[in-house]
Amino acid sequence: MSLRIIRNIVESENKNNETRNSSEWDTDDWDAYAFQINEAQNMLNNLNVVGLLCRIIVKESNRAILEESLLVAIAVLLGGNNKSQMNFHEYITKDVENKFIHKIKEMLVECFDVIKRSQFKRNTKMGKICEID
Repeated sequence: MSLRIIRNIVESENKNNETRNSSEWDTDDWDAYAFQINEAQNMLNNLNVVGLLCRIIVKESNRAILEESLLVAIAVLLGGNNKSQMNFHEYITKDVENKFIHKIKEMLVECFDVIKRSQFKRNTKMGKICEID
């Protein structure tokens, strides 16, 4: 819930959107509020939210918390926020054991495995349907 509140600090600046999270926004959805969004992002950067996100991602095993952390990361990076990018760069550069990158890789591999399994099931089902015709 706390991560959702942090994400909402950025997303609430977009007066055009009340339902979707920032990962689903097109540029046209938020461009009119770019200044306000940038200010909210910079405020979060001053509070070292990027460091917090990186530490959560490295140490957390709960999938829902990891996904919410990524949504917050998207919100603070929205529009190519330079301070956010530099904060991520700094964290990754200092992460000599590459724990952050390994965790992101692990999450991607898990997602690809889920997609692969679901596609296999779908293709198998479609194959059976085609055989009937």
